[in-house]
Amino acid sequence: MSNNEELVKLESILGILDKKITNLNETKQKLDDFKRRIDEVYEKECSFRKLLSTCKKHNERLLLFFEGSEETEALKLIDEELDKIDSNYKQKQQFFEENLASKGEFSEDKLDKYSREITEFLSPAIERLDTLAYEHESIFNKAKKEISEKINVLNRLLNTLLKKVEELPHGSKLKEFIDEEQNQLQEILTSIPSELEEIDKKDKNLIQGAYTKVKNDISEHRGEIRRFAVDNNLLSEDEAILLETVYEIQGREFEFTEVISILKEKLPFGDEEKIQKLMLELSKKGFILLKVITE
Repeated sequence: MSNNEELVKLESILGILDKKITNLNETKQKLDDFKRRIDEVYEKECSFRKLLSTCKKHNERLLLFFEGSEETEALKLIDEELDKIDSNYKQKQQFFEENLASKGEFSEDKLDKYSREITEFLSPAIERLDTLAYEHESIFNKAKKEISEKINVLNRLLNTLLKKVEELPHGSKLKEFIDEEQNQLQEILTSIPSELEEIDKKDKNLIQGAYTKVKNDISEHRGEIRRFAVDNNLLSEDEAILLETVYEIQGREFEFTEVISILKEKLPFGDEEKIQKLMLELSKKGFILLKVITE
């Protein structure tokens, strides 16, 4: 065989190898793209499953936490929606297993079909789960804020009573009651988780009905403080109720007509003349300050 013939044969072999290398590179590129799309779908599904699991766990714990309160109505609706989302996802999975990945075979067409269908489901589902997670936060934060505000009202009332008690000859004994009440109110406040995630870490027995119990405890303390004020001639029952309501408005200074209008709507006794008399009496006792300002 001549040298020229050998060169032609080698060139032919190299040409074949180049084509095979090109084909292999194209196949690798397709496989890489195949894997990339699988990874994208997998990551999206992982994100969905994690978010769904978190929402279901939070909803379960919040239902326990709010047991016995009206907040459970909204949470029950969320629970039903989460179950529906979970059921729809499992149906998609089952369809894929039965129709798209049978006998371990998987084609690019099947991948495209599954990728398209599962993405069409997952994208709005994840968006909805994000919304439900936000609703969980809103429900919890609203309740926490309500409890905090109720305790702040009672603490303001106790601080106001303390000033009057300190003026009395037997004030030191009365002060013990106020100190004890403030300590117990602080314990109630700290018993409420500061963040929603903390509920997950607490024993179920500790959070079951906790919100209702706290509200009942606050109501009991409110009654005890009122009785203390009335029994020790610091306030009348109506004066105590009015003073609490003023504190609930969360302000320090008001126009007289404005506060009268607000109190008429909030107080069980909505008589304007009675409210004005009570406010004047509270002013005389030093519990509130009425200002007269001229132009």
